[in-house]
Amino acid sequence: MQILMLGNSLTTANDLPLLLSERLSADVAVHARGGARLAEHLNPKTRLGSLTQQALANESWDYVVLQESSNGPIVHRERFLEAAARLCERIHDADATPVMFSTWAYSPTCSKLEKMGVSRKEMHVQLANAYREAALVGNALVAEAGSAFFDHERPVELYRPDGVHPSAAGTALAVETIAQCIAGESAHVRTQASYTVYILRCEDGSLYTGITTDMARRLEEHKSRGPKAARYTRTHPVVGVEATWEAPDRATASALEYRIKRLSHAEKLELIARAKTE
Repeated sequence: MQILMLGNSLTTANDLPLLLSERLSADVAVHARGGARLAEHLNPKTRLGSLTQQALANESWDYVVLQESSNGPIVHRERFLEAAARLCERIHDADATPVMFSTWAYSPTCSKLEKMGVSRKEMHVQLANAYREAALVGNALVAEAGSAFFDHERPVELYRPDGVHPSAAGTALAVETIAQCIAGESAHVRTQASYTVYILRCEDGSLYTGITTDMARRLEEHKSRGPKAARYTRTHPVVGVEATWEAPDRATASALEYRIKRLSHAEKLELIARAKTE
């Protein structure tokens, strides 16, 4: 098994790539530097970008693990989602499977939480939702290391004194989470889904995006053009379903729906085309 890891100091801490290699009996390469963001891997003019683009174009990988900076998915959410989507597309083009390495909120004792103006729980939820949304759009797996950290009975033990980087115990927990995700020992986030985000095509060629917990029922409601149909589909008859994405909760589904609705018609068509080929 060939694994490429793209990240920063959270990925390299305590020899995480080596531990993952031993855990899965895999060859693991890592492209990382302290503070790096995923967008850097898309820029061939940077050292990381050049390495990553060459690796995806010329080498064979089974999995590519993506990790953003510790608070990037929160403070630069749109840039993170855009970079993740573009990288996932290139990873699929290379016949590999992308894995979102969903990292952790800061330690309960970390002063950076106050500077960000969020509680540890709020940071955890925002990080988890951002990584899940990126995985839905990019058709990626999610290694929920952040949830494993948040649910741990003694969370402080998982961090170094800075409250950001993992201790040896924290890295071991992250390794196990990633390994289980890749090995299929834990359920893919989409298998736990209870919400579906969908795009419908209408007779006039326009597109409608919505959320449901029952796709078959909701499609019939739209096609009926009755009182349960959306206002838009009552006046724009529906032809069929163009694409769907499964989400584990309402918040994740709503975030994805909002993101899709902000796209232009051409961008929605590109998204649909990617969904049909993945």
